[in-house]
Amino acid sequence: MNLITFLLYIFNDFTFFGSPVLALIWVIIENRKLAKGQSTEEPFSVITKIIVGLLCLVDPIVTGPIFYYGLRKKFPKKARYANWTSIILFIIELAAMFYFFHIPFYLPSETPPLN
Repeated sequence: MNLITFLLYIFNDFTFFGSPVLALIWVIIENRKLAKGQSTEEPFSVITKIIVGLLCLVDPIVTGPIFYYGLRKKFPKKARYANWTSIILFIIELAAMFYFFHIPFYLPSETPPLN
């Protein structure tokens, strides 16, 4: 294993495991801004939207629910935005995987072509 491969493995592990941790830390910081029992309808700022989008782009299956369930009581508008962002990015990533990796999709009634 050369150095570039090793660094790519480390980067992949950091992004896959680091993005949920960063999302959890961010949710805890956001929740401490309001007193217990209060809620607000303020939307995300532009920079925060970019951060949420990037974290959901890396791992939408884990970071999306962290954002949604962490923010839904105190920040319902932010929670809905983060939830829809993660769902849309998951669908885009799934479509890209099928397109770029040529994963065949067959209906149950069809049989795959034989080579």
